[in-house]
Amino acid sequence: MSLADCPSNLKEAIDWLLRVTGKDGRGSDNTAALAKAVKELLGDAGKEVNSLSGTDRMNGNELKKLKDGLEKAKTWFEKDVEGGLFGNSPGPIGRLSDGLAGFIGYENISGSFFGTDDWKITGAGIAPSNIATYRLCDATIAFTIGVLEKVREAKMTISVNITSQNKEDINNVISKLHACYGKGPTGLKDVSGEVKEKLDKNSFAKPSLGFGGFLEPMVQGFETLATQIDGQSQNPEKVAEEIGEYLKKVFGSGITWGSASANDAGNQLKTLAKKFSSGNKHYTPFKDQGGFSDEIGQLSTAIKTDVNTNISYLQPVLEAGKKAFMDTLKRANYVLANYEEASKIKWSGDGDAEKVQTCAKIFLSCIPLMTSGLSYLYWECKNGWKAMQFNSGALRGYMMYMGYHSSYLGSSTGGNVIGKFESTFKDLSGAAVEANSTYLKFYNAVKTQVGDKLNSTSDEIKNYPVAALYFAAQKYFALKQYNSSGQSTGSPKSVREMLYFLAALPFSPVYEQFDKYITSYFQTLLNNTSGSADDKLKLQVADSAISSKGPRSPVGDTLSAADLKGYLTLVSHIAPRILGLIQGPGYKRGNSNEPWLFELYSNSIFQFKYSSGAALFSAISNYSYALQFQLHFCSSCAAMMAISAAGRSACMGEI
Repeated sequence: MSLADCPSNLKEAIDWLLRVTGKDGRGSDNTAALAKAVKELLGDAGKEVNSLSGTDRMNGNELKKLKDGLEKAKTWFEKDVEGGLFGNSPGPIGRLSDGLAGFIGYENISGSFFGTDDWKITGAGIAPSNIATYRLCDATIAFTIGVLEKVREAKMTISVNITSQNKEDINNVISKLHACYGKGPTGLKDVSGEVKEKLDKNSFAKPSLGFGGFLEPMVQGFETLATQIDGQSQNPEKVAEEIGEYLKKVFGSGITWGSASANDAGNQLKTLAKKFSSGNKHYTPFKDQGGFSDEIGQLSTAIKTDVNTNISYLQPVLEAGKKAFMDTLKRANYVLANYEEASKIKWSGDGDAEKVQTCAKIFLSCIPLMTSGLSYLYWECKNGWKAMQFNSGALRGYMMYMGYHSSYLGSSTGGNVIGKFESTFKDLSGAAVEANSTYLKFYNAVKTQVGDKLNSTSDEIKNYPVAALYFAAQKYFALKQYNSSGQSTGSPKSVREMLYFLAALPFSPVYEQFDKYITSYFQTLLNNTSGSADDKLKLQVADSAISSKGPRSPVGDTLSAADLKGYLTLVSHIAPRILGLIQGPGYKRGNSNEPWLFELYSNSIFQFKYSSGAALFSAISNYSYALQFQLHFCSSCAAMMAISAAGRSACMGEI
């Protein structure tokens, strides 16, 4: 995947940034180059403001504030540009990537910023330290499943046919193997007995019959492997060695391969397994974009060359197993996603100017997504998820929602991992609120706490990377929305379009006017002409808990103008996360080459535009009401949506 491809969820956004900045231990640190590109993007935006004139949507004074904000944000990246050149990153980009590296669990064991090859996962973050071992075990399970699936499908022409009982036994074993994904050596041990019991007793597994010369060593080898690696979860080198021996036995026992021996194929897989976990550096085999390309080519040659015609039906079986083994290693790649090496981009001079600018746009587009995902995670882990492990309960569910594979979440608790944010992200850790408070109160505290810091020097602002970068993104996209061409295409007509509308809302030119209109609206509701800022609208809010006797009695509550805007802001922050979950990479205009998140925040897809805060308020009232009923409908249709593309289209709306 190219770095010019826009992430579709929080995990991919974190992967992308760690790849560019070299904090995933792969390639050089390009923080300075990214910061320079972002700074130029903000500078160009500032020049655009000079050519604009005030309108009802944004008057002259508001345009000046926008320009001043862009100029201010541009200066914050100086430290990243300068610092990155000397191997460290003291600016907001560097601080953000450092914090995210600690969040995953990366540590530079060399102690040198130049020693990127010595970064590894320690287990102190969300990823377990034995990640390499678990990946290898999962790849081995995938190999075995791939072989068995091909055997089950095979049309036997010699010695023996695959009977219905044979197929049933294979299906049972495959089901058990699937259940052991993500359990490491323990999973292999738990299933090894059943593999032997179900397969060893069948006629087709006998050495003298058809597949027997292939399957019998696999059955025996699997059991031996499980015994050899039991208790070795922290020793990936040992596990890799034993897995290589297992694969070698499967390829090499009792089969005549002509001039190319199965031993060669087995040795290739053994080399792959060993290389994968060498020194517990999980990134080792992915140094080249293709990853394992030489070994895969040699292995394929060993399988295909001069295969004896009597066993030619084994070729697709072995190919299927090899492919499953390799695909699982790549797919399970924890943080290294499939992004290309950042060093492959020419970041300066006569290099990839268009690609570099695209990367800068992607970075700014990922900031609102990170702000939303990380702030909510921090708040939950300071409260209800504090003692919860990342691989269990609601915390596990949230991480999966953010794009993480459940099998590769460690046992560290939310409180321990999120504690790493305390020093890195002061904009989050400094927002102290009472225990068990609402997320809205926490979010408002974050905004209040960092408000004064936006006037800080670049030396101080580095401690507030989330707020600083969000401020820069907000100003940039406010300009893009104000200066976008074309007319509004009308109102959102589906859940998806409503989510696009809400996600882009905080960057609307009239969003600031919305605050003033809400205050005026509340004064009208209360028939209060004095304009007291403390006025609250009294509500009767029903407790959502349902007892055996039905809903509980309504409880009294109040709602202020500030509350209303706060809730709207939260919904807007959540919207892009929901979009990523629903559809992955988002909708784009025609043949546009812009990143989809960039187009979302620029409001260039549907171009929902409003002339004033009053018009926006009216639209929000209508859409929120409709969205509430639509989401209730979606909830009731969950089963249909899960199994039917037509159902998803009906519930969510096509775009």
